[in-house]
Amino acid sequence: KTNREKSKISEIHIFGFDIKILHQVRTGESLIDKTSIIDKRKRLLSEVVSVSQQNKRYASFGRDAHKKIKQLIL
Repeated sequence: KTNREKSKISEIHIFGFDIKILHQVRTGESLIDKTSIIDKRKRLLSEVVSVSQQNKRYASFGRDAHKKIKQLIL
C-alpha cells in the first residue's frame, strides 16, 4: 500500500506481482490444485544420453514451468 492519497494501487505490488496472492499460494490458502501429476514415462535427466533428448527434456521442463508460473501470476 502506498502513502499517497490519490494512488490507484489497492494492494501491495512488487514488479507487477500481487504479493497477497503469492503469499496465499505459499501458505497453502489458495484455491490452486495442489496435486501434481507424475509422468512415469520421463526418465531421469542423468539417464538421457543423446543431446537431442536432453534438449527435448529442457524444452519440456520450460513448458511445464511456464504453465505453473502462469497459474501463480493469473
